[in-house]
Amino acid sequence: MYEQWSFKNFLELSGIKTYEKINFCFDVDELLISNKGSIKSSYIELLDSRDILIEDGEVFEGRNLFDILQNIKEKYVIQDSIDSLAYERKNSYITELIESPPIIKRGAIDFISMLKRNHNCIISYATSSERTFMDILLATSLRDVDFDFGIAWDESLNKKPSGDLYQKCIDISKIESNQTVAFEDSVSGVYSALSCGIKTILIPSRISVSAYFLENKDVKIAYSFKHLLTGETE
Repeated sequence: MYEQWSFKNFLELSGIKTYEKINFCFDVDELLISNKGSIKSSYIELLDSRDILIEDGEVFEGRNLFDILQNIKEKYVIQDSIDSLAYERKNSYITELIESPPIIKRGAIDFISMLKRNHNCIISYATSSERTFMDILLATSLRDVDFDFGIAWDESLNKKPSGDLYQKCIDISKIESNQTVAFEDSVSGVYSALSCGIKTILIPSRISVSAYFLENKDVKIAYSFKHLLTGETE
């Protein structure tokens, strides 16, 4: 059970000056219900093109795209280079993303609209997705979200948990970290924001919340966007 708190109290207690401009910066995954089927199908298509069938329910483990592709390459003795496989898989995923875009989480648009209505603010995003994928998402799943600007991972030096993405958001917005609030759903994203001195709201989706985050005064755990909008946890 997470502690009871309201978004308004969070801003007040975290030292955010609500009478000055605020940068509310979102991780894109935080806003979307991930389309796992689309991601998996891009790997299936990659193997199918080589007449390799994977068993139903088979999962490729890895920390990132290249780890997974390395596993595939070794397991199925594929001769192509990792870069070649990555390029092929990327094109397949783009097709899947266009045909079956992820769904935006309930309450996300209402929450962002509330921020725009009640605060002098900028709405930005800092994502570990590539710009190619982001442009598709902005035209589909996120078309109703009024972003002022955003940074994709290939527009910064390093991906999360490095703070490069958030630092670039700070630089572009010209709003200091103590007037920036990050919304994250991953451990690496929280570390990325905290490394830049940014207060962070974590809405965990697929992770267990560690004691470190529960005890960190610069991190608040939310149940959902409904929680942020109304303070209700159920």
